Amino acid sequence: MAIDFSGMLDDGDEKVIHPREVFFTLDRGPSFSFPRDIQTEVMNRWFDNRDQPDNVIKLNVGSGKTLVGLLLLQSSINEGKGPALYVAPDKQLSQQIINEAKALGIEVTDDPRDADYAAGEKICVVNVYKLFNGKSVFGVGASKINIGTVGSGPIDFCREF
Repeated sequence: MAIDFSGMLDDGDEKVIHPREVFFTLDRGPSFSFPRDIQTEVMNRWFDNRDQPDNVIKLNVGSGKTLVGLLLLQSSINEGKGPALYVAPDKQLSQQIINEAKALGIEVTDDPRDADYAAGEKICVVNVYKLFNGKSVFGVGASKINIGTVGSGPIDFCREF
C-alpha cells in the first residue's frame, strides 16, 4: 500500500506581488495603518503596467511617494525582478528612505555589495552620486553589480533598468 505524502509537502510560500497586498503583509509600525486612496490608485495603475520598461509616477508633496516607491520595489523583489535599487537625490533623503523602510518593516541596506541585495532579498538605498560617478560601484572596472529594478525619489520610478 502506497502512502501519499503530497498533502504534507511544502509547495513554498507564494509571494504576494501586488504592492497594496505587500503592504498588509509587512510587520509595520502603528503610523502605517493603511495606504491612502491616491496611493492605492497609483499602485493599481503601476501594477497593471509593471511590465512596461519605464514608468513615471507623479504624486503631490506629502502624498506618500516614498512609501509607494518602497512598496513597488518590494513587489518587484517578490516577483523575482530584483535586485532592487532605490536612488535618492542626496544623503539626507537616503537616510529618510531607510528610516521609513524600517518603520514599514521592509528590509533595506545602503551597501550595494550586500549579499542580500545581490540575492534580491533587500532593497539597496543609495544617493544618486553612488550610482552616477567615475568610481561607481555599479559598473566601473571588472566588477559590476546587477540592478534588476530601480526606483528613484522623490517623483519617479522605473522598471528594468
